[in-house]
Amino acid sequence: MHAGELLEMAAVVCNHGPSLIADSTPIAAEGLKQYRAASLYRIHKWLALLDSFFADDAHEKPDWPTVRIAFEEIITGEVLARTFAALLCLHDRKHPENPPTEPLAREVLGRHLRPRNQMLKRLIESGQSDSHPSIPENRSIPATPSIAVDEAQRLLDLCRRAERWTDMLIGYLGDPRHLSDYTTNPQRACEFAKDLRARDPASPATGRSSWPLLEVSLRAAFERDLSGQATEGRVNQKIALAILASMVGDRTPAPPKTSVLLDRSRAWEKRIWATADKAQALLDGYFNEFSSPSSPTR
Repeated sequence: MHAGELLEMAAVVCNHGPSLIADSTPIAAEGLKQYRAASLYRIHKWLALLDSFFADDAHEKPDWPTVRIAFEEIITGEVLARTFAALLCLHDRKHPENPPTEPLAREVLGRHLRPRNQMLKRLIESGQSDSHPSIPENRSIPATPSIAVDEAQRLLDLCRRAERWTDMLIGYLGDPRHLSDYTTNPQRACEFAKDLRARDPASPATGRSSWPLLEVSLRAAFERDLSGQATEGRVNQKIALAILASMVGDRTPAPPKTSVLLDRSRAWEKRIWATADKAQALLDGYFNEFSSPSSPTR
C-alpha cells in the first residue's frame, strides 16, 4: 500500500465519517489498538531511516529514492492521521457516553509529527524559502547537499497541497470550529466547509452530490507527483485495515464501502476511484464549479 492509497483511505474516512458520527455504536477498541501499534512501528522505522540518511558517520546510508518514497508516505500519512483523529473527535463529542477514542488518535498524530518535522527541516534547508507557506520570504537558508533543490521544492509543494486537502476533507467531515487541533489552517478549513455547504446544503450528513468530484479531484491533485511505491507498504496496509475495522466494528449493516474493503483479502489491488473515463466525465461536467478559487488546487 503506497502513499497515494493512504490518501484514498483518508477519502474513505471522510466519505463514511458523517454516517459513523451519527451512529452511537462505540468505535471498535481492537481496531484502534491495532492502529496505534502499527502507526508507532511505522514512525519508528521512518525515524531510523532519516537518522541513517542524514548522519555523517552512518556506515550504510539509504539511497535518496528510498528516502523520497518515505517522505511521500509521511506527507500523505499525515492527511490520514489528521482526518481519522478528526473523525474520532467528532464521534466522542456526539456520544460522550462511549469510551473516549480521540486521545489515542491524538497521540498517534503527535508522534507522526516528529518525522514530519524532521523532514520539513531538511527540505527547507535544501529548498527555496518561499516554497512552503510557513517559511518567511527572502530568508537565507544554508543548503543541505543531501537533497537536490528541485526535489526539495517538489516535496515542499506536495506538503502544501496535502495541507490544503486535509482542511478540505475535514471541512467535509464536520464543523472545523471543533477540529482546530487537526486542521492545518482552521480559517481555511472553515471557508472550505462553508463553501461545500453552500454548494450542497445536505452535505455531509445526508447529501453526497459533491463527493464524487472531491474523490476524483483528490486523486488528480496527487497522482503525477507520487511514485506509486512504498517503504512500509505492509504496515500501511495494516494501518488502513485497522481503521476500517474500528469504523465497522459491530455495526450492522457495515458502511458499504468499508465492508467491501474488509471482505477482500487484496482490497487495495482494486482502486477505490472511478475509472478514467468516468473521472474525465465528472471533471468535464463540474469543471466550472471546481475551478472556484476556494477549491484546493495543485
